[in-house]
Amino acid sequence: MIIGISLYVAFAHRSRMSEMDASSSPPAEQTLRGFLITFGLLALVMYFKGIVRVSLIHMFLSILPSLLLIAVLFQHRMTFVRPIRMVIKEQPRFKLAKSLRSRHENQCSN
Repeated sequence: MIIGISLYVAFAHRSRMSEMDASSSPPAEQTLRGFLITFGLLALVMYFKGIVRVSLIHMFLSILPSLLLIAVLFQHRMTFVRPIRMVIKEQPRFKLAKSLRSRHENQCSN
């Protein structure tokens, strides 16, 4: 989900910038867009690699860029539209609830 949000933010922001001159955008915005695209694609590729080779070390390669994306998106969340801000803010709660539910199901099945 974070990968999709980061790529959406980068490309949606790019389409808004295409109306203006892209070279006139501040370097910080260009850096943010570049970071989101680069790490979003890296996390996506590593996620698919983790699906092919199912082991913790291969999934860990996807987790690291995803954590960086979460941190950057959380830092810049006030510049996004409200639905994106809400998803970014609630993402840790979604993950916590999912892990607790999985843990509870594992304990009940034993």
